[in-house]
Amino acid sequence: TCRKPAIGMLHQAAEEFHLDLTRSFVVGDRIVDIQAGQNAGATTILVMTGYGPQAREECREKKVVPDFIAADIAEAVTIILQKTNGEYPEHD
Repeated sequence: TCRKPAIGMLHQAAEEFHLDLTRSFVVGDRIVDIQAGQNAGATTILVMTGYGPQAREECREKKVVPDFIAADIAEAVTIILQKTNGEYPEHD
């Protein structure tokens, strides 16, 4: 249940850190990262570093559509900050 695209590890993190997965972001460079994020109801960002180019092609072939595509992790952070209005969610 913890192997992506299953969401077991995301549920564990949500419980441990009191996160709302529907208000969370999953950033990754593989299709399973995007699928796991979608399965959890999170916003997904595919980064084009690492396996990103291959993952983008695989996403196209399998009709998996990430919410955003970022050139790198820095751009992913910028997207997250813009989408959260630069506010950091409170947690316990």
